[in-house]
Amino acid sequence: MSLKRIIFFTPELSGYFFYNLKYFSQHYDVEIMVFFYPFEKDAPYKLDFSDDIIFKTIESNNKEEIKKLSVSFNPDMVVIVGWNDKLFRSIGKLFKQKSVPVVMPIDNLWKKTLKQRVFLTFGKYFIKSFADYIWIPGYPQYYYVKKLGFKDNEIIFNYYNGNYLNKNDLAKKCFPIKEKKYPKTIVFVGRFVEYKNPDILAEVFAEIQQEFQNEWKLILIGNGSLKDKIEKIDNPNIEVRNFMQPDELNEFIVKQGVFCLPSHNEHWGLVVHEAASVGMPMVLSDSVGSASTFLINGYNGFVFKSNNKESLKQKLLSIMKESDENLLKMGKKSLELSNKINCEIWASSILSVIK
Repeated sequence: MSLKRIIFFTPELSGYFFYNLKYFSQHYDVEIMVFFYPFEKDAPYKLDFSDDIIFKTIESNNKEEIKKLSVSFNPDMVVIVGWNDKLFRSIGKLFKQKSVPVVMPIDNLWKKTLKQRVFLTFGKYFIKSFADYIWIPGYPQYYYVKKLGFKDNEIIFNYYNGNYLNKNDLAKKCFPIKEKKYPKTIVFVGRFVEYKNPDILAEVFAEIQQEFQNEWKLILIGNGSLKDKIEKIDNPNIEVRNFMQPDELNEFIVKQGVFCLPSHNEHWGLVVHEAASVGMPMVLSDSVGSASTFLINGYNGFVFKSNNKESLKQKLLSIMKESDENLLKMGKKSLELSNKINCEIWASSILSVIK
């Protein structure tokens, strides 16, 4: 079988994207070229670039060179992540003119805003000017792209995959340890920014500790503008840790108890899939898109009303009151749900366009 050549244009090269590409390259007959912007300071990934994938950073002075490199690579498909980047749109248009299929991921949700309603009138024509297919994480996005007028055969699923780096195997090794004594820790992983509400989580947890003084601890992992605010919350059971590299993070959180994402505007939340893949029960806000795939309320965790501190408090208390046996069962159920998407499904989904 002849190799398929695929180019990816992405605004950032995150850990999950890198490891999915690595799996793709190692297990399928593909040649991959990736263009990306320099790493964000809040997520300073240190990735081991291998020779089997061509990686190129995008700088302000090399955009014409990028176009030439892209054309000379002679791709069978091009993936452009995001419609806001002028360079990506121009690349999409360039390859559409050459009849090369162009795929664009979207994780936007339909929120009935005035801006979205206006966009519906011309959105499909705008996107179709530089992309042929839409790649979405799941059904929360499906409703929006259907309203934009895209047909089912123009929509690909499974854009985000957090089940990589043998997370499932790590979880299975830790279950016997957790069976002896379940860890009483709640973990948040993500940027310390306003829409993710890590400060609200810390405040609610501190309130619970003042009232009940139980053995649970809260661990927040990441960087961002709210870090100082969180660190000022005076509670010995709250621990703040810096951003971790993917392999280091896996080894750490697989040994922890419960995952919590309290965001009030989370289109998907890949970290939820990552937490499910290492077998963690979860407490998620109802604005987290990936909860639709990886959390069943009362089965492997709980859902609370976003931006509602009392609702968050009650669900945290509910998970804290669960027995060790039930917490372990919830973790195993999360592991089962995590297999709805994996590296093989991710790679096969994008290859379906050119097969």
